[in-house]
Amino acid sequence: MIEALYIGALFLTALVIADFIVGRIERLMRKKTRLKRHRQAARDMEAMSNLYNELLLKEVMSDGQN
Repeated sequence: MIEALYIGALFLTALVIADFIVGRIERLMRKKTRLKRHRQAARDMEAMSNLYNELLLKEVMSDGQN
């Protein structure tokens, strides 16, 4: 009888630990995905900024020639 209680307690403890580990892994995966999106957005913004600066430079150069 007592052995069954010990086994049940160990089983429940194992379930709690497994649930904690799975939850932690899920949070880390969400964080990783979010960081990838933020990095991509930063690269996109830098590319747009570079294009805008090139257009401004071309405009200034063409105004100087006229």
